[in-house]
Amino acid sequence: MGESDQIIVDGITVDLVDPAQCTPLPTASDVLHRPDQVACAATVLTPSGAVLTAVESLLPGRLSDTGLIDALQACDRLRALVDAKQSELLTELARRDPDGEAFLRDEAALALHLAPATTQDRLDTASELTGRLWDTFDLLRSGYLSAVHEPVKSSV
Repeated sequence: MGESDQIIVDGITVDLVDPAQCTPLPTASDVLHRPDQVACAATVLTPSGAVLTAVESLLPGRLSDTGLIDALQACDRLRALVDAKQSELLTELARRDPDGEAFLRDEAALALHLAPATTQDRLDTASELTGRLWDTFDLLRSGYLSAVHEPVKSSV
């Protein structure tokens, strides 16, 4: 792979070659008869509801060791999609209730079973990701990063 096949986004090297363009979406028959191939495909396909359905339908006992690892990786990529969606929703919540007077932030904290300070941290992170760190957010939404890689607020 040449240097022109990679870019650096927010300090992270990203390959531009997209195997998802060459990988077909798994069918219900694939899940039943080729579970390892479904798990492998789910590691490169862009996370979506259809990929979630395929992965959710996999029976762990029918996967080889490699298929099991692939399925775990696919779950992590799908979780990243959900984390990105939650960031979008939190950003909209912050936009609707910028000063907290509508108590949407408190309602979100209750709904998510989080302390208010934790909810505020998530709101701040979501605003950063969907704002000035849009490229990083796009990598999260595409499953190339996980929430573990999200930017951390500096204490300085």
